[in-house]
Amino acid sequence: MRQYLLILALFVIGTSQGLSQKKLLATANYSTPVINNKKIDLKVFPNPALNHIQISSNEHVSKVFVYDLIGKKVKSFLFRNGQKYFVGDLRKGIYLVQLLDSKSKILTTKRIRKN
Repeated sequence: MRQYLLILALFVIGTSQGLSQKKLLATANYSTPVINNKKIDLKVFPNPALNHIQISSNEHVSKVFVYDLIGKKVKSFLFRNGQKYFVGDLRKGIYLVQLLDSKSKILTTKRIRKN
């Protein structure tokens, strides 16, 4: 249900800003990713974030993308265990953090709030 509400919000935001012709790139996936029939637990923290976010350690994550709610990619990082990712230059608001594997397959998308 939350996923559909977020997609609806993205559509409303996009059309209200005259972007109805653009394809929205960021969609939310709130299900737990499964690799080789094994669920993997991925967390993005802290939430809300001030200057940095971190991703729970996982050998499957390769890239981290941050999207605004219009679907524009505003940050991209290569994943390293234990690394902090700087988001302090982003405006206050809600963002989608997309975690990808080494084949650029989306593992999950998490919603964060930037304070």
